[in-house]
Amino acid sequence: MEKRTGFTLVEVMIAAAIVPIVVLGAFAYRYNAAVDTHKAQRYTTAVRVAMMLCESWSAAEDAETFNPVRLTSPPELTVAASRAGPETPTGFTALGKYVIDIDGVNYYAALSWKNVSGVRALNVVIAYQQAGHEAGTFSEADRTFRLTTYSDN
Repeated sequence: MEKRTGFTLVEVMIAAAIVPIVVLGAFAYRYNAAVDTHKAQRYTTAVRVAMMLCESWSAAEDAETFNPVRLTSPPELTVAASRAGPETPTGFTALGKYVIDIDGVNYYAALSWKNVSGVRALNVVIAYQQAGHEAGTFSEADRTFRLTTYSDN
């Protein structure tokens, strides 16, 4: 009797069942990595917007009349006054609400301040839509980021 080489039908069927599972797992991993990257980019942009507003506001001559609409900014960024935006935190005086459009994505900002022990606390709350690709409205925002800085003016 001759010895045959090759795979049995059972071995081929097991391999045929395992390969699609591995491929689907790889696709799912890539998809989740892309989604997480998108979320991280939106969060990073929200943080950068908050930092830009805080730095510009603390450098302004009068913190009570600061208007971010007048900021000179890169062409892919526009700031406009808005009625919609995050709520003003308790104990803070509202300066205004703004919508910041960056490359077609809207970030909603609420600026507020209060005096604390001889310095002024400047508070910026940014709301944004974590998922989706459209500009989005404030009601669709599902994430917020809050940044408070202190100024002596």
